[in-house]
Amino acid sequence: KKLSMISVAKQSVAAVRSGVGLGGVGDKAEQSVPLASTLTVQTMNVMEKATDHYAVKLCTLAVLLVFAELKQNAELFSRYLLLAQQLAADFTRNCLPCFADLTSSEPDLYRTCICGKQVKGLPKGSKRGALRQMVFKLRIMDQIFSALDVFVFPKTWYGHDNGVKSLFFSVLESSIVLTGGYDSLVKIVDLKTLQCLGQFVGHRSVVTAAEFAKRDQYIVSASFDHTLKLWNSQNATCLRTLQGHEDGVLHCTVSPDGRFVASCGMDNTVRYWEMSSGACKRVFRGHTNWVKVCRFSPDGTKIMSAGMDRKVMVWEIGVIQGTEKPQLKPFRVIENVHSDYVLDLSVCKPCLLLTTSRDRTVKLLNWMTGEILYSVPSLRPSWACCVAFSDCGKLFATGSFDSFLVIHSTKTGERLREIKVHNHGILSLRFSPNRDYLVVGTQEGSVQQVWL
Repeated sequence: KKLSMISVAKQSVAAVRSGVGLGGVGDKAEQSVPLASTLTVQTMNVMEKATDHYAVKLCTLAVLLVFAELKQNAELFSRYLLLAQQLAADFTRNCLPCFADLTSSEPDLYRTCICGKQVKGLPKGSKRGALRQMVFKLRIMDQIFSALDVFVFPKTWYGHDNGVKSLFFSVLESSIVLTGGYDSLVKIVDLKTLQCLGQFVGHRSVVTAAEFAKRDQYIVSASFDHTLKLWNSQNATCLRTLQGHEDGVLHCTVSPDGRFVASCGMDNTVRYWEMSSGACKRVFRGHTNWVKVCRFSPDGTKIMSAGMDRKVMVWEIGVIQGTEKPQLKPFRVIENVHSDYVLDLSVCKPCLLLTTSRDRTVKLLNWMTGEILYSVPSLRPSWACCVAFSDCGKLFATGSFDSFLVIHSTKTGERLREIKVHNHGILSLRFSPNRDYLVVGTQEGSVQQVWL
């Protein structure tokens, strides 16, 4: 990614010269109810000195990067870029956790001032001026970090008490996302306003998947409590509970026409449900261990499943809708795809299938022929736990427990971008419908928006 940081550098030069008050123009008119603050003067001094330390270093590197780019010195540019990325990693690994500890008695202040970079609601008194200066410095640092594909302060919604296991976009409004979490809740969030629009209560354990159906009229969710639930998305009422799995349900997905639901779970089965009646039309048996994930093919005629037995299976479902005897065997079994558990898969037209595994590889397959088109070795110490195609299918992204997002070209598998996001680990991800940004669900229960 070619960096254009001249506008940032202008602010950085002024910041390096003054050392204080970075970017603090035009915020005097902001009014709101101040937060109560019990921070001591000593705590404020520690936070301010740490911020100054990183801000001056980062601003200096930004200026050097601009000069290297203007001189078209690729070697020098790469050297300074590496230093800046190392500084960003050090800031997220050491400085921000210290800030969180120092403000542990005031989590709202940490989220508003440090993570949100907002001056609204800062406590009045002698501490307000110091906090304002720190916010302005963090704003400048955020601009530079983002130019380096390090998102220290992404737009974040804090909605679940624990991890966000599932993300799904609305088809009617691109800023609305459906989430499912470890706190047994399903929620609808508007990423524009960071407001929760609805909450669905009824599952008794972790919600492993949730999807909209029939143009957002309904929601289908799956849980460790052995059930699937069908919800009315308008009034948050549970219309039907689908029972049949003998153990936890690990995933569910809605057919392209919105009439059927596929689910899989810890009972080693894949099940096919009719949404209108709640009837289980077929139980597919073939996996010998937990089935982690299932997806419909783009035309809705087949189901792909994979899990802890390291196999990818393709099931024919067309005959189930008629009067013929159901096909007992899978349409195709693709073995030896990975040397460890398959953690996630994604499908794309016409017949592409993307898988990720604990063996630290991501593979692209043709599910119709069973051919492995290519393998993407992971260069991260942590494996990719989730994968997703963009809507156009030209790109795919992987998310990992070490908080890295990697974007690849579907055609070649080439690594296009590697993005570091500040969180405790990525559990789920989705491309926005217009491919402007990615949303990620994190282990701490937040949803983050990462602009591309």
